[in-house]
Amino acid sequence: MFHTAAIIAIILALCFLLLGIRLFFNRPFVHTHIDGNEALNRQGITCVHETDRRERRKNRYAVSEKSKQTTTDIKTKQQTS
Repeated sequence: MFHTAAIIAIILALCFLLLGIRLFFNRPFVHTHIDGNEALNRQGITCVHETDRRERRKNRYAVSEKSKQTTTDIKTKQQTS
């Protein structure tokens, strides 16, 4: 039992040591966010936050529409006719 726990502790220490070496030499970790992937950006695939921001932006070319009638207005006009 102790032998197995010691082996596991050594393996974990070795893993942390190897991760520390990468940070020690100032090598950055791989950028896994979708904005960092150039192939997806070329295809027009973007982050969900960017897509949401773009969809919520007001369209300056939109045509202003007339106010819509409510169902109660329509019923009132039908009853008076």
